[in-house]
Amino acid sequence: MVISTDLSSDVKVEGAVRVNRKATYIGNVTAESMVIEGSVKGKIVCREKIWIKKTAKVHAELTSPDIIIEDGASIFGSITFLTPQSHRPSFCFDLFKEMNPN
Repeated sequence: MVISTDLSSDVKVEGAVRVNRKATYIGNVTAESMVIEGSVKGKIVCREKIWIKKTAKVHAELTSPDIIIEDGASIFGSITFLTPQSHRPSFCFDLFKEMNPN
């Protein structure tokens, strides 16, 4: 699923979700994986991976076994890392990260 415009809704998919650079998404996501280039606000749960690109602005609770955050991304919220096979929390912390050198 690709989100290319503003959307306010909850999403539950078996595959991947992508929020494009100019899109704003507000809601909860449950998916296999997610790539965020635009703005996201809500609760994100992915079974495999969340990839937050340098253009992203994220205000969310993130839960996944693997989370990649590129330099330049703006993040406010919390992260819970899951152990890949049990999908149980292995590590959790609150986060405010402004990864912008300017």
